[in-house]
Amino acid sequence: MHRTITNIIENITPHAIESGIFTTKIPDLEIIRSDYPTEELWTLHKPAICIVLQGKKRVILGRQIFDYDMSKYLSVSFDLPLTGQVIEASKQAPYLCIKLNIDSSILADLVVAIHDKQKVNSPISSGLRIEQATQDILDPIMRLTSLLNNPEDIEFLAPLIKREILYRLLSTPAGHHLMAQSLGVGKSKQIAKAIAWIKANANKPFSAEAVAREAHLSLSAFHKHFKIITLMSPLQFQKKLRLQEARRLMAFEGVDAMTASSLVGYESPSQFNREYKRAYGASPKADVSVLIKNNATLFL
Repeated sequence: MHRTITNIIENITPHAIESGIFTTKIPDLEIIRSDYPTEELWTLHKPAICIVLQGKKRVILGRQIFDYDMSKYLSVSFDLPLTGQVIEASKQAPYLCIKLNIDSSILADLVVAIHDKQKVNSPISSGLRIEQATQDILDPIMRLTSLLNNPEDIEFLAPLIKREILYRLLSTPAGHHLMAQSLGVGKSKQIAKAIAWIKANANKPFSAEAVAREAHLSLSAFHKHFKIITLMSPLQFQKKLRLQEARRLMAFEGVDAMTASSLVGYESPSQFNREYKRAYGASPKADVSVLIKNNATLFL
């Protein structure tokens, strides 16, 4: 296993020579590198798997903290607002991670082919999991990353290898969420629909009743299953989306705090400042200054 990880590192290193997030010629494949530990940064994480090859990462969902390092991977089955932080990295041994976004068309094709009724009907669980990377996962990742150095093969071989990786992912505990969403059945699909509605209406006043109707769930069932999957309440989810977007606007697009708070749906600047400081430990101006100084906007 260690030799496989070493090979993957050798495959990706020429394509990530400094800190940053790098898209590649392989659709859905990104390389993340950091030569230093980072601040806590919030992001709306799309369905994906992230395999740490070197260094250590911490992610926070709701009030739960997850640490993972070499040979472990993060699987995210829903759009989730996560706090992420690189906690072990250096110039000599940078944090290196492979992120493979879930290709919904490949997933749909696989799910139809291997439809497992028992897995679809499994009890729902958190939409985020940390798993040990097995050789079944690492081998195709190694072959996929080797295509970076043989770009003429990407068009023909990358879809086949990504299909193999997703096939392996469907056999893990995270697989039932992906399968149910793709088939359009079960609570996983209903909560995915609720998440999409909250995202689309994040800057509008929140109504749990309206979201529950959109998801075709009773109010009590909506709250229960939403919290199981996202580890937070629907209102907390919306608040995280608002604060994250405001932070991005200020740090990345140079928008001032009052304008950012209004754009994301806050009617009261003082309420925005209070909630921002509670979330990030500093006022909007002070926090964004630190982000820009530390070049942390690379990872927003």
